Amino acid sequence: RRVLFRSPVSKSAIQLSQALAESEHTSCLSKRTGDFQWAASLFFPNSSELGAFIDQLTAPFFNSFQSKEVIIHTSCHLFPRKYLCETNLKPKPLYYGRLEHRASIDEVDHKILSALSQLSPCPGAVVARTVGIPEATVAYRIRTLKEKGVISGFAYAFYPQALSLCAHRFLVSLKGFSAELRKNILEFCQHHPNIVSLISSIGTWDYEIKIEAASEEHIDMVISEFFERFSEFILTTKTFSLLRTQKIHYYPFRNFSTAIGTSLPPANSDIKLQQNS
Repeated sequence: RRVLFRSPVSKSAIQLSQALAESEHTSCLSKRTGDFQWAASLFFPNSSELGAFIDQLTAPFFNSFQSKEVIIHTSCHLFPRKYLCETNLKPKPLYYGRLEHRASIDEVDHKILSALSQLSPCPGAVVARTVGIPEATVAYRIRTLKEKGVISGFAYAFYPQALSLCAHRFLVSLKGFSAELRKNILEFCQHHPNIVSLISSIGTWDYEIKIEAASEEHIDMVISEFFERFSEFILTTKTFSLLRTQKIHYYPFRNFSTAIGTSLPPANSDIKLQQNS
């Protein structure tokens, strides 16, 4: 789930962002421009637990929310950054989405996933030493997790601003749906050199498209191309740019029970207020 929200500049707003960053339910927290200052990606097994978490979170920060939206992500395509590679290379995109059947993991799997999410792509021997189990066990477990669909692939996190590139999120709400329209949007995004991800959602927005380019003008050109192709299907759009990423962790669970969704922390146990020095 993704929560977008705006909060006034204040001490409580800073504490709110700190509380989100410290939560093991938060995968990504970033500050952005536009209607919503913050975007938080939260992992929960169902909407009721998400609602309970938001209730717990907002209680001490009631006046910190000027507006908010909750979006449920259903799938994500990560595309190779074709603008950084040779045109004759055709690496496959990385896809993850909802599984037909919920996969089960045990505590050993949990430790391996936690290690993989914190280490750069590395030999199994490094993961084995980190987790404290034989390398052969790590290899077998990773292979099994891939077969279950828990691991869909490996990718580097890339920070485009380090190369003075612009990164924008383009939110799209459509007038209607069809399999053909979804197929065409996916193909457009997959083949465009400046589109690096496509997220399908349920909620206010149907798609979240990440665009990277050398300038703001180039970003506008990419968005114009999308409008030229799909204008008759578009209901509304929003665009915002990334200012900074406060947290990114694709397997943020510190506790095994949280990872498998068997427990929700009691009120305020997952929220830590810190006083500013």
